[in-house]
Amino acid sequence: RKDSSGKRVSYEPRRYQYKYSFWIEIGIQSPWFDLIRFELSTTRPENRHDRFYRDYERQGEEIRAYMNSRGNMHGQSVSFDQQAYSSPTMAAPTGTPVGTPAGSQTNTSEPGGANINQPKFCPNCGNDLSTRQPAKFCPNCGGQLG
Repeated sequence: RKDSSGKRVSYEPRRYQYKYSFWIEIGIQSPWFDLIRFELSTTRPENRHDRFYRDYERQGEEIRAYMNSRGNMHGQSVSFDQQAYSSPTMAAPTGTPVGTPAGSQTNTSEPGGANINQPKFCPNCGNDLSTRQPAKFCPNCGGQLG
């Protein structure tokens, strides 16, 4: 903007004011819904150097890392609260030996040489695997099998 004498002057008050909000969106392949969306921030930081901004950014990165690892970060140095580990896909059935992935069976052979190492259902999405050829990943959700 120019003043009456033709000199450029800055706008007063400032043109822009920022408030940051942090949202998490998780896309899901499900017959009932396909998106989970929630707000991570309870306060809206106005500055990128604010403590709250850095906390929300760190929390978002932890959630992203956890989701991208498909929940296999139990031994990692990144700390998560107990609620993050209580998802239904992470729960192992009662009686599963320590160190055995949920839904896996012991490697035995049936008469006729058929290998039954693959579980009957996908432990991640519940897809029926009994009619499929043995595979390392679920054809429905891509989760690792056995």
